[in-house]
Amino acid sequence: MEILKRPMGDYQTNCYIVKIDGKEIIIDPGMGATEWVVSNVKNPVAILNTHGHFDHVWSNSELQNKLSIPLY
Repeated sequence: MEILKRPMGDYQTNCYIVKIDGKEIIIDPGMGATEWVVSNVKNPVAILNTHGHFDHVWSNSELQNKLSIPLY
């Protein structure tokens, strides 16, 4: 397992990419996360939000459209 982390947006919300068994889960893609996420995933399977605050869900829609993956 490998975990990547990067603070996103004005609130510096941590966005995580968890890589396990050749697949990735994106956690809390905040403001401006799309470019970083897309450049660091090869086989994304889902987006996971820890809760619904705007700074944790900001890039959900953009990533779902770009990667065609479910949101949990």
